[in-house]
Amino acid sequence: MVAPRPIALDGGSDAILTLGPLQLTGTAGFALTLSTVDADTNGDGAADLLGATLTGLALDVSGLGVEIEDVAHLSAHGAIGLLRVALENNRERFR
Repeated sequence: MVAPRPIALDGGSDAILTLGPLQLTGTAGFALTLSTVDADTNGDGAADLLGATLTGLALDVSGLGVEIEDVAHLSAHGAIGLLRVALENNRERFR
């Protein structure tokens, strides 16, 4: 059994997190946006959902590595984006 080591952030390499024999490497970026929008929910060109909150989340990882010392090494890269439209307090407000 490996003795526990403290969590360390290594500013001199691409290590994001080191926890015992586990190390995460690579780079990651994210963006979060909040906007108030009027949305057309039925495709007729007229806004029928007024004052909705549009929440956007984007995540991009490059050269992400997961390494468990003397056991495994995995790598990945990619991006994902999510959007959500919701009304305040889940109330419906249509025109």
